[in-house]
Amino acid sequence: GASDNLRELIPALLLGGCSDKYLGDKERVEQISEFSYEEYTKILVKWETIEDAPVFSTLGTHQIVSIQELWGVLFDQLTQFDINALEKCVKAVFSALDPAPDLQAFRYSKSRHYSATLQYGIVINLIILAECDSEVNSLGIPSTRVFVDSLVADVLGEVKSGQQLRAIAPWLPLLAEASPKAVLEKIEKEVGDNGSNLWDLFAPSEGFLTRDDYVDILRALEVLVWYEPFAVRSILVLARICEKKFEYKIANSPQSTLFKIFCPWYPQSCLSKEERIRLLKQICHSSPYTSQLLLRSLSPIAYSICGQIQCPMWSTVEIELPSKAPEAD
Repeated sequence: GASDNLRELIPALLLGGCSDKYLGDKERVEQISEFSYEEYTKILVKWETIEDAPVFSTLGTHQIVSIQELWGVLFDQLTQFDINALEKCVKAVFSALDPAPDLQAFRYSKSRHYSATLQYGIVINLIILAECDSEVNSLGIPSTRVFVDSLVADVLGEVKSGQQLRAIAPWLPLLAEASPKAVLEKIEKEVGDNGSNLWDLFAPSEGFLTRDDYVDILRALEVLVWYEPFAVRSILVLARICEKKFEYKIANSPQSTLFKIFCPWYPQSCLSKEERIRLLKQICHSSPYTSQLLLRSLSPIAYSICGQIQCPMWSTVEIELPSKAPEAD
């Protein structure tokens, strides 16, 4: 029947896309589809040729036209087998992340085991799956949100070495949308440990080339300030990082992020003015170095330009940015 045919698209949905050039992509397609890679891509080609095709391919990369729309069509078709396959796939992909090389330009080189298309696709799937929490499902799990939180926590729990932290860092802003809880708990744990390998990402680079691994940590924390249950804790983590007094050779720094969050004429977070004032007072008591920098940058005489912090890209969390400077009190 029609529903049986639709199930042909489920492996493509769960992976979000795949590339002929990467061995890891082929392994995951075969695991989820239970076909050989060549057999399954022939099935996809059939779907790519119909009117209003849900999938397309270019240069050996197979992708979904609209992943949100396909989730809407296929969610009722997903079973416990499918969710178990997704769980295994996520753990396999993130346990095999290639350590980030010295030059950011090589992050997406062909020497990697998995394509960026597949890695990006499965993280987007986790974000969408978590937001299906209120819908009735046939997945054999009571809560998709709890499932995603647990899965992301398991993935991050295996990340300990400096190499592993560098490898996972570029994915933290998106993983923060999938599971704000798990990502914040991981960053809080690492920041609370003076001996954590996380601090290697913040250490000043030597020589002509500048490393910016830490920027992904800041971006994840910026994403988290848009989620009401996690905003205050995320901002306090930024203050704790700032207290370390690292030297930053580029504009991105914890103090610049804090300025953008508290900027009186362009505040950015889910917090109200009253909540921001209360939190600023707390930072003044707990983080003297940070509060000194922050209050100086926020003073009326300081000439400043306020850029935009990282916002969630896929989550449906409400983002309210000021359209004009607030009225003076």
